[in-house]
Amino acid sequence: MNKKYIHIIFGIIVAVIFAMTGRLTAQTGWYPLQSGTENILKSVYFVSQNTGFMSGNGIILKTLNGGTNWLVISTAFSGSSIHFNNQYTGYICEGTIHKTTDGGVSWSDLGQTSLISVNFADINTGFAVGYNSKITKTTNGGASWELQFVSMYGNKFNSVFFRNPSTGFIAGGKMTEPYNGVIYKTINGGNSWYEVSPSSADIDFRSVTFPSNEIGYAVGGYEYGSSGVIYKTSNGGETWTQQGIVNKDLNSIHFWDTQIGYTVGEDGIILKTTNGSAIWNSQISSSDKDLNSVYFLANNLGYTVGISGSVQKTINGGIFGPPFAVSGRVTFPNGQPVTNGIVKALKYDAQQNAVIVVDTAYIQPNGDYMLRNLNIDSVDIMAYPDDEDMDANPPQFVPTYFAGTNNGTISWTSSRTLYTNNNIFNIDIRVFNITGTGGNSFISGGVYVAPPQSGGLQNAIVYAMSGNEFKGFSVSRSGGPYDINNITQGTYRVVCDRFGYWQAEKNVVVGSVSPDTINFYMTGISVIGIEPVAGIVPKTFNLSQNYPNPFNPVTKINVDIPKNTMVKVAVYDMIGKEIEVLVNNQLSAGSYKIDWNASKYASGIYFYRITTSEFTDIKKMVLVK
Repeated sequence: MNKKYIHIIFGIIVAVIFAMTGRLTAQTGWYPLQSGTENILKSVYFVSQNTGFMSGNGIILKTLNGGTNWLVISTAFSGSSIHFNNQYTGYICEGTIHKTTDGGVSWSDLGQTSLISVNFADINTGFAVGYNSKITKTTNGGASWELQFVSMYGNKFNSVFFRNPSTGFIAGGKMTEPYNGVIYKTINGGNSWYEVSPSSADIDFRSVTFPSNEIGYAVGGYEYGSSGVIYKTSNGGETWTQQGIVNKDLNSIHFWDTQIGYTVGEDGIILKTTNGSAIWNSQISSSDKDLNSVYFLANNLGYTVGISGSVQKTINGGIFGPPFAVSGRVTFPNGQPVTNGIVKALKYDAQQNAVIVVDTAYIQPNGDYMLRNLNIDSVDIMAYPDDEDMDANPPQFVPTYFAGTNNGTISWTSSRTLYTNNNIFNIDIRVFNITGTGGNSFISGGVYVAPPQSGGLQNAIVYAMSGNEFKGFSVSRSGGPYDINNITQGTYRVVCDRFGYWQAEKNVVVGSVSPDTINFYMTGISVIGIEPVAGIVPKTFNLSQNYPNPFNPVTKINVDIPKNTMVKVAVYDMIGKEIEVLVNNQLSAGSYKIDWNASKYASGIYFYRITTSEFTDIKKMVLVK
């Protein structure tokens, strides 16, 4: 569920929107990359479109293909800050400073301590800062370093940034109470520093940057609680103005130019400005992990890294647009990954009474999947065994719908319909195992529409269960036939489920002769479509009183939908518990009739409710048996 937080500070609006997260690669927005590590990652730096580096706790990694694959190039030291002068010469510091001149193949220890951040103004002139107000400088590419200023004891400097060899800034916070944020400036190459800190009680500045000589930004978080701050200067750092407060700590900021910038932080927060920080807008992150560093190589090409080996990339400035992606992981009930199979995005076409496969994706060996070609629509997500592999290898699980985080269901009325108007992550499906296969018996029959209608139903799923264990399944073919093979003799509960129909079940005994006429006649949950009311589309939303009322056992509900939108119509009992979902689809503008068959419910008062993004209404109905 998306949550929106809006804070107005000095007339500036910072909107923070969070969404579900995930694992695989999409085409738009921020999408996750596979880092190959669970270590905390603290810094990322790219020297070209293909070549980049990232560092963290006890690990340094390099990519040569834009982040698709990462190679561990060292585990001998950690890195909280990276700076490269070119593709060969770079520096990484955390405590000590290490230097490479061969693109990370080898590293030399430059003999420093207590450092957090490093930055170079040119190929020779660099600065590193850290604990206890430590500032050190090199003018020969790191061959030697000298302390520049050590009288500001008690500060922890988290970030250093130089526009040129003369003018630079450091940012951090006090190490003891009061925990005020501090920013210092030099205009003589670090020979002297003076404080330009804003009034910032209890703030720890984590990152500072200057996209121009006059315009700069600093971000951080409060020592107590969980809130982030953004400060801006327009006069070369002499004075700073708070631009906004968000409800998550901010750890890193990067500007591509004076107008376009990004900041990242706690719980996967990503904010972007396109007008020099007048407005910061939230972007949908593919990670809910703390993000420690953001780096942009070009206006639209950027990366973030964070805890648990989290890496994200965008190639379009973090903006989402179709086709959208849905990704997640498929697991067994014990949490182990499903290693093969297919995930399908399904849509029920009520007009044609057809199940449409919108997109498919293979399940990877680690259980991950990604559907990549979804437009703005409503879909149900289902995991299937691989049809092409079933003849050679008996399936390990039955087709299972996504029903919520780490949950699955075999009932389409209980599945959770997704509305794909952006990339959606962490759609994790927990499938149901098939156990005890290997028999020589079978159950077969057909799936048909209940009279007075007629005809076979394709794409119904028929499950054979013994107690709570699944023993096999079959998907009905054209005309309705199905057959569940390779089961043993015994008593089974056979369940039939199909989009648009109430679930049905039968108890079946399989003896020495396999039953071959176990037929199902399915009762429709009818959304009959747009009524031809003189061709007029309704002007307003409306939920009509059901009729007949009181009723037994079937009643009709009319709804008017003035425009294409996601519509949910559900039934509730007297205590407000949702007992059935009648409609949970994207509907076109028009008038609809919905039949509700309450034959399995007791007499009493029930409520039905319509919910859209713009309209909701609820009415009462009475079932009398």
